[in-house]
Amino acid sequence: MDSQGNSQDSGCDEPSSPSCSEDSSTLEPQTKIHDPFAELSPSEQSSIMSAHLQRYEERMTDSNKRTLHRVLDIISATEGDDAIHLDILATHMGRESRTICDQKTWPGYIQLEQEIVRPSDLKTSEDWVSSGVLCLYEEEFVASFLRDLKIVVRNKADKDLLGTATETFDLPAEYCEFARQCGGIFYENYDRTRFTCPFGSQFYHPEDMAVPLERMTRIFNDDGYFEVAAGWRVGDNELTTSLYYMLCRVTADMDEPWQWRIGYFDYDTPDMRLWENLPDFLEWYSEGYDRVIWENVEGTIERIHETCLEELEGGQTR
Repeated sequence: MDSQGNSQDSGCDEPSSPSCSEDSSTLEPQTKIHDPFAELSPSEQSSIMSAHLQRYEERMTDSNKRTLHRVLDIISATEGDDAIHLDILATHMGRESRTICDQKTWPGYIQLEQEIVRPSDLKTSEDWVSSGVLCLYEEEFVASFLRDLKIVVRNKADKDLLGTATETFDLPAEYCEFARQCGGIFYENYDRTRFTCPFGSQFYHPEDMAVPLERMTRIFNDDGYFEVAAGWRVGDNELTTSLYYMLCRVTADMDEPWQWRIGYFDYDTPDMRLWENLPDFLEWYSEGYDRVIWENVEGTIERIHETCLEELEGGQTR
């Protein structure tokens, strides 16, 4: 309750508990929403999501460390001394996309407390050990964010597909619990080739996150496999990849209830993937090292190396 004694909406309908559940029996049969996580008790939701996030942290920390160490080894194997290797590292880490690569000298944008003499020194630096989990926001902020997000997602939902359910459906329970336990997740992208975007970290502008349904349909439903009734963009780096939560169903089975799915799209590849639930997505997201195409990384670092050599030679002749 607020200071006037009025109850506050947490962003998730709460018929009897702080879970994100919505009594699907009140919806028309054709608009029933399948959300098994919402059927769990609040304590079960909390403990299950906590376990998934702990596993994610362990796997992502290992993935980030292995990716960084291999990148450092590739750089150290190029021709030149430690100084040029550090310039290669600064240029590599300063890349913002697959096509943007501005030449930099060490340390570039990199800020570290310890002195770095050669790239391999970073293997023992605690500054670059990352679990890929963002700090938790305050409880009131998260509740306000979820409430605002639910409103804009409902407002942009397809009324022809959902009918009156556009006024009553809820955000996926697993996402609500995820938001209560962390401020989002991210991939360090030490390889600087995939540029996988963060997930769930855009806690500021719900109106911008609820992208038009036509956009999600265009990305994920070109073959007419399923239809999208509601959703929002849950991650985006504006240059290469984006992530979406979508309320959708398979068109071949019209008796299938609506279900929340997570979609990933790579603008350049293009690569499109779908997950039935958040835990499966977390497993995939934490396997960043296994998805790196190392031939591409080696080729990019070799081109940076050539540019650094040319810059060095040009400076010596001037």
